[in-house]
Amino acid sequence: MTSHLHFQRTSRNVSDALARIAMLFLVSFNAVFPMYAADDTVPVTLLMPRFGTVAKIEKTTGELQAIRRAGLQMKSKGTIDHMFVREGDRVSQGQILATLEMKHFQLGLDQAQSMAKTADSQTKAAVAAIDAASTGVQQAEVRLQTVTRDYERAKGLRDKDTIPQQQYDQIEGQYKLAIVGLEAAKKQLLQAKAGLEVAQAQTGVAEVGIQTARQYHDEASLIAPFAGLIVAKLVQENEPCGEKTLYNLIDDSELELSFRLPERFLPLISPGTSLSFTTPLVNDAVPASVTTVVPNIDAQSRTFLCKALIPNADHRFSNGGFVDVNVVVSEDRNVLVVPSFLIRNVNASGSQKTGSLFIEENGKARKITVIVGQESAGNIAILGGLTSGTAVIYLGNNKLEDGSPVAIQKSEGAPR
Repeated sequence: MTSHLHFQRTSRNVSDALARIAMLFLVSFNAVFPMYAADDTVPVTLLMPRFGTVAKIEKTTGELQAIRRAGLQMKSKGTIDHMFVREGDRVSQGQILATLEMKHFQLGLDQAQSMAKTADSQTKAAVAAIDAASTGVQQAEVRLQTVTRDYERAKGLRDKDTIPQQQYDQIEGQYKLAIVGLEAAKKQLLQAKAGLEVAQAQTGVAEVGIQTARQYHDEASLIAPFAGLIVAKLVQENEPCGEKTLYNLIDDSELELSFRLPERFLPLISPGTSLSFTTPLVNDAVPASVTTVVPNIDAQSRTFLCKALIPNADHRFSNGGFVDVNVVVSEDRNVLVVPSFLIRNVNASGSQKTGSLFIEENGKARKITVIVGQESAGNIAILGGLTSGTAVIYLGNNKLEDGSPVAIQKSEGAPR
């Protein structure tokens, strides 16, 4: 009996507690939603749609590469004497990066200059010899003319037996001696001219030697062909260079972003298509646009290649860096934009997609059909069925049916 009475008291206490909780809930609910407590009115918040752009984004990855790059080699063979830069150094156009040993150059130059000096002396001597030989020829010709006249006269006199044989023989001897003297003078002139030719040839050889030595000197220095970044140093000092590459140099003031997209997007991508990319080196997304589309589908990945030029004068980005790329494959511009969760009963019919949402009209929710477009980042484009300046039901719409009574709590602009 005592246990039965205890159980009845306990049950009564629990019932009283539950009744109090229920009463408190009803009092609180009526305080928060007084109109709903009285009938089926739903408290709602209105949202004024904004005009904007909704883009369909395709995400992919890409790589940044310097367009201008070069492996730098010496034009002349030799042993590396000095290397003035190393990996990571920035160089300017025309800067000397390395030099070859100059001992061989100096020896060749000294020999060529000595040969040139000797050839110059020989040339001067040959010119003097030619002048002397020319004078000798002129004198021999005058002498021959004189003795020729004497000889012709003596010959006539001898024929008449006017002069003795001995006198005639003497004049004839002088005539023959003049002929020999002229021939000897001419031979000396020819020899002097040949000497000049030899001296001039030696001068030419010396000049070639000097030019070769100076060319070696000019080519013994490695010059940066453009300003950029040294990304590799491939030899060391005192090594023979031969045809080896000494440095790899890149111009990273402008980079090329390469990325691939699935083949279904090929009709949608063209030069000028907008994109953005992110990298650990830069906090914000970097805008860019497609510059090149290669309409060739890779047989394995079924993708095609796209490229974009990225200005990098401040060297924010690194050559070879991987980036996350967001490509705008299609977009709806200057359209009404609402949060995606407001659209119900989405239906695609042909190329057009429709859905429904609620607006407030005379204290009631009215369900309207709208044409929807691109959806991105929690927003969707309204292409038709909703006029500008018409607010939509934002909060509370999950409890609504067409014609449900509503109570407007507040209105606000669409979230960005």
